[in-house]
Amino acid sequence: MKHKKETEDFNTEEPRTPRHTGSDGVMIRRSRAAAVVFVLLCVLLLTARIILCATFTQERQQLLTKIINLTQERIDLQKKFADGLKCHQSSLYFFSSETKSWTESRRYCRERKADLIIINNREEQDFVKNNCGSYHFWIGLTDVEEENRWKWVDGSTLTSG
Repeated sequence: MKHKKETEDFNTEEPRTPRHTGSDGVMIRRSRAAAVVFVLLCVLLLTARIILCATFTQERQQLLTKIINLTQERIDLQKKFADGLKCHQSSLYFFSSETKSWTESRRYCRERKADLIIINNREEQDFVKNNCGSYHFWIGLTDVEEENRWKWVDGSTLTSG
C-alpha cells in the first residue's frame, strides 16, 4: 500500500504591503524633509551656542586679566607713594609734602604718568581741601598761554569761578 504524503498548501505569494496613494507619498517625503530640517537647525543652534560660549569665556578671561593688572598697578602705586596716596570716586590722588613751584609739581606728576588735579565739582574740591593737609596746593589750572584766560592742563576751559 502506498502512502500518500500529505502536503499542505502554503501560500507562496509575497505578503502584500498596502499601496500608498500619491498624496500619502508626498506626506511621507514632507515629514522626512521636516525632520532633516529640524535636525539641521538643532545642529546649527548647538554650534552657535558652543561658539558664543567660547567667545564669552575668552572675553571674560580678558576682562579678568585687565582687572588683575589694574589692581596690581594700584597696589604698586600705593607702595610707591605710600603715605601720600588717597582714593576718591575711583581716582587716585597723591598729596606731596614737598614744597615745589607749579612747574616743578607738574613735571613731577608727568614723570609718573599723571598730572595735576582737574577739579570737576565741589565734592572733589572739598575732598582735596580736606586731605591735602594744607590750604595751599597746586591744581592743574593755568593761564600760561594767555594772561587771565584760565585752562585746565587737559586743554579744557574753566567753566566756573
